[in-house]
Amino acid sequence: MPRTRDPAAYRLYIDARKLWRSKIEWQLPRQEALSILHDVQAAANQGDWGARALMAYFYRTGLGPLDTNNVLDPDADKLVEILRSAAATGQA
Repeated sequence: MPRTRDPAAYRLYIDARKLWRSKIEWQLPRQEALSILHDVQAAANQGDWGARALMAYFYRTGLGPLDTNNVLDPDADKLVEILRSAAATGQA
């Protein structure tokens, strides 16, 4: 893992993670779930390893368990892609 993190990407990730952890997942309104997904994906695209790990979790379990707040279905192919890229860069 890199010794330093991009502060902007890290802040996006941390704020989204705090919102995600603030409620039980089925309590998230669709708009909050979309916001979490968007921010975590943006941070992951900017190279934040924590955001990539959370995106891997979202691809493993999905995000939004109800029809009213489902924004991401599980996707094993994308999960494996993230895990392989992490392994290639030496991330646990």
